[in-house]
Amino acid sequence: MNYFSYICTQFAQAAQNTINLKKNRMKQQLIVGLMAFISLFLFTGCIDFLEDITYHRNGSGSYKFTMDASAIGELVNSMGKDEKPEGLGGMNDMGKAFMEMEDKLKNVPGISNFKAINDTINYLFGFSYDFKNATALNIAMQQQDPKETVKKTMFSGKKRKLIRSNNGGMADVFKKEMAGEGDENMEMAKGFLADMKLRTVYHFDRKVKSSSNENSLISKDKKEVTIDYYFFKPEMNKGNEGIGTTIKLKCW
Repeated sequence: MNYFSYICTQFAQAAQNTINLKKNRMKQQLIVGLMAFISLFLFTGCIDFLEDITYHRNGSGSYKFTMDASAIGELVNSMGKDEKPEGLGGMNDMGKAFMEMEDKLKNVPGISNFKAINDTINYLFGFSYDFKNATALNIAMQQQDPKETVKKTMFSGKKRKLIRSNNGGMADVFKKEMAGEGDENMEMAKGFLADMKLRTVYHFDRKVKSSSNENSLISKDKKEVTIDYYFFKPEMNKGNEGIGTTIKLKCW
């Protein structure tokens, strides 16, 4: 999924740029930049990712992805000009990247009502759209990753079943982006982003019978399933399905 790839790229660049201060700045400037970057991710609650998926009994629904970086925005805005770590300016371009995604999805059959979220004041970015069926949703998800030459199935739907495959290893994407800077930098970045997770919330207009992912939390009314996936804390993820799951639904 290219929005995760883009996000991981921005974080990688931020970490690399901060560390690379030692190549062209005095020791004091390195310390200032590094400490600012460390405090940015250790004391703000990092960033929240949310997928919100509504799936109706006729197979249609809506998809919404948001990235809430308001905690980082608050800290960055409170810093002086010389205290701000390099590389974070790219976060303001994320909304633009999501807006450009409309061109990729507007010709996908069954996709409509695309909306981009580009709130640079509150550091809230993302997009949403409606889909006619699970096939349209799957194609839209595939179109969001231009680098993926082999189109993998991400979503499929049946009469009373919604299947999400475990495609899209975001930790691996980040690792690849950081690979050029060496293992030491990768370990540092993992420390900054240790609590980063993806929360996916599924909404249905009938009751859920079961969800195969061991991390699933089914709501009291049985019409909502929430799954949290931690990118860099595998011990927090139960089972081996990752972000994948098979959700079975009741008749009513």
